[in-house]
Amino acid sequence: MGVKVIISGLSYHHIMDLPLEILELGLIKRGLKQRKLDKENYIEAGCGDGINLEQFSRFGMTGVGIDMSADAIDIVRQKGLKDTQLICGDFLTYKGNVVCPKTVFMLNLLEHIRDDVLFMRKAADLLQSGGFLILAVPANPKAYG
Repeated sequence: MGVKVIISGLSYHHIMDLPLEILELGLIKRGLKQRKLDKENYIEAGCGDGINLEQFSRFGMTGVGIDMSADAIDIVRQKGLKDTQLICGDFLTYKGNVVCPKTVFMLNLLEHIRDDVLFMRKAADLLQSGGFLILAVPANPKAYG
């Protein structure tokens, strides 16, 4: 499949003064820069209220945020993010656009998905050859939905 996982199962038991999302995004930003992905197209599956999309927009990335919640997509729309297409729908039925993404993000999403392998296969189908699937899941199973 040619998909590489660069961040998985993040755990920060020793750093308690910053929110997990900020720490994850810091690690992700570093990884994107190191691999020269910070200006590449991306998809974020399960983008929620857009906290990650805001950062990706600040990085100068162009991409797509997908979420099944119309309320969440409305919140993101109100942020007016440039170079960010928003889709209210199911990631599994997303057909993609002309340009395949170099990166698919699934950040704090898989713990809410019944068939996580199917989601990862969908990401692999959408990615450019040699693309990256970037995952983050809570270390504590109590956070799983």
